Amino acid sequence: MLKSSLLEIVRTFSKQEMIKFEDFVRSPYFNKKENVLKLFLEIKNYALEFTDENLEKEKIWKKLFPVMAYNYGILKNLIFDLNKLAEQFIIDLYFSKEEFKRNEFLISELLNRGLKKNYLSKDSALNKELNLFPANSGNVVIDDYLSLMSKIYDRKMFYAHMFEHNTTESSLQIGRDSYHISKILILLFGGFSDVEVYSHVRNAEVETNPVTIYLDVISTGLEKIINSLNNTSTQNQIYVRINYLMYLAIRQKTEESYLNFKKMFFENTHLFPTRDMHDMHYCLITAAVKSERRNLNLNREIVEILDSMSEYNVIIERETGKIPVYIFHYYISNSFLLLDSGKIEAFRNKYIDKIEAEHLTNTKNYVDFMLSFIKKDFNEALNFLSLLDINHLGMKIPMRYQKAMCSYETDNYEMFLNENDSLKHFLKNNKFISEDQRSLLSNYFNCTNKLFKLKNNFTEIEFDNLRKDIFEAFRNTNVWFNQKLDELENANLK
Repeated sequence: MLKSSLLEIVRTFSKQEMIKFEDFVRSPYFNKKENVLKLFLEIKNYALEFTDENLEKEKIWKKLFPVMAYNYGILKNLIFDLNKLAEQFIIDLYFSKEEFKRNEFLISELLNRGLKKNYLSKDSALNKELNLFPANSGNVVIDDYLSLMSKIYDRKMFYAHMFEHNTTESSLQIGRDSYHISKILILLFGGFSDVEVYSHVRNAEVETNPVTIYLDVISTGLEKIINSLNNTSTQNQIYVRINYLMYLAIRQKTEESYLNFKKMFFENTHLFPTRDMHDMHYCLITAAVKSERRNLNLNREIVEILDSMSEYNVIIERETGKIPVYIFHYYISNSFLLLDSGKIEAFRNKYIDKIEAEHLTNTKNYVDFMLSFIKKDFNEALNFLSLLDINHLGMKIPMRYQKAMCSYETDNYEMFLNENDSLKHFLKNNKFISEDQRSLLSNYFNCTNKLFKLKNNFTEIEFDNLRKDIFEAFRNTNVWFNQKLDELENANLK
């Protein structure tokens, strides 16, 4: 029983949820079997870890039926019944937090039961509440808001047709269909962002994905469709427009489309519920990574976006109260490429206690490596780097070029060659690494190798060629390479 799905569910309950679940199991509305309640009360004695050997099936049986011989079939049925109650409890917990979904079902049922006065009263109250969205949204997301709005218009249309027989039905139908279309478009645009994310971090195919194909087919008419949504709230039109700009930024990959998306989102961030604001910041990062960036510094853009998430308190995961370790590392890695120790230290001081315990030691060592490197204590930096044991594939990639940087700073060409050989095996054995990431690593190692050669044998021609290579690869946004070029040039002048 220790490995049963029942205990897997119950292990996730907080103390307050355990109290509520006991009330749930005691309720005759949900459970009429006394032995199921006895089973739960016995299990509850071993909260919260539920790893005690007394939870073995035979021992549980003796507690429930001390004079009966062990019967696996009976106990299995009791466990099954309690498991179903636990699943139903999770569903009820979810709906207790989802006010918009409850209201969506409620207004439908009020009319289905012919409760016209109750329906009109609830409809009036909802119209007032929704004027405050997202200030009163709680756990609600834009998708729930759009579902409720389309249901409200649908029920208004039904009520007008059945009981008033007036001429407002056509405008109500346009409103309902506009909200339907808004929801569909936002889901498609968000789905396309996911496609691009997986293409970047898992080398997934973009062009054959159904979302990509669908949007490509309707792309020529998207502007016309979005302009037709004038029977929805101004706020909703802003949501759709921003999501559309997000799609364009990621699909077109131009600097201009990225900046258009960023500008409109940052101007209207206050209109987004917390969960959507969190997700849209991630979409902004995707758009920044995908853009051509002729004049933009990608590292600075990413730090700015994550700073915005910090400002709006959406960088911490709502469910866990923790900051994802890859986001923490993403911030400090991009700050490191800006050689900005102030950003790294401030972020560490603010969020280091929000890291999961299992990642804390590695993260502290990683921060210390970066700060030591920026302070030019390169041997100390290498020491901290050697202590790292990181399993996340995405976080192993920056460590590769950071080791190359350290080998150059310590003038250790043999170490660099070993890292270069190791990189070849790393890329060969990790087929999920995208072409963008492979290109990044290749550019870092090629340019670093040329730095080594120029340090030992400087020529104007090779120096100019390297400057062009670095510009082509990094668009003059890589602070460290630019510093190394300046150092080589100044050393040659002397």
